Amino acid sequence: MASPTFEKLLRALVDGNVEVAVLPAVNRVAGPIVEPLEALWRALSGGAGLTVTAEIPVPVRLVLGAPRGVALADVREVHSQSPALRQCGQLLARLDATPIETHDTAFAALRVAELGGPRAAVSSEEAALAAGLVILLEDVSDLQPNATRFWRLVRAGEEGPEAALRPHV
Repeated sequence: MASPTFEKLLRALVDGNVEVAVLPAVNRVAGPIVEPLEALWRALSGGAGLTVTAEIPVPVRLVLGAPRGVALADVREVHSQSPALRQCGQLLARLDATPIETHDTAFAALRVAELGGPRAAVSSEEAALAAGLVILLEDVSDLQPNATRFWRLVRAGEEGPEAALRPHV
């Protein structure tokens, strides 16, 4: 089940509407991913009993996509999700572009395609191409290979025998 916010996802888990939630926790380049960790902290502070049962590493390969006809030197804004922008600090500095935060990277690609002009998006290659953007640069993270570790969460007491990690968060 997709959820529009980390808070809503965690509420669905606590309420029993989903059995498992998966949250991004730490990125190799950007470090702790603040937004989901703050949502988890608020849920735990509010009395939610949750357990991390696995840590799942996922490779991250970000690209810079722009509307057709926009050259790299023309880019003045770079749209993306906050954690993705933090992973591309060197690129932003090199382009001297203004970072524009969006709620996710796929939306950033769609928004840049819709707005046109001297803009680009940091997203997956798939999202950039689906939005009709041209790939200007590949592997734009400050470090390669890049990866994000995700936490698999369940309600406390429902870990089951398959739990890989059992720290109570």
